Amino acid sequence: MQTETINWITDGTLPDSDLTVLICDQLDGEVDTGFHDGECWRWSNADRVGGPIKGWADLPQGPKP
Repeated sequence: MQTETINWITDGTLPDSDLTVLICDQLDGEVDTGFHDGECWRWSNADRVGGPIKGWADLPQGPKP
């Protein structure tokens, strides 16, 4: 089994607009995919995230062949 470390970015740096990343909601700790649209954070279904986020991380690469 291969393990991949997820490096959470919590310093206020934003990903490229519309790039799908993992985000962690500060209110309930929910972790799911989402993106920053240049103005606000959105879950992958395009709903706005209800509050501030704890951080974001690039999606894991997945298993290598």
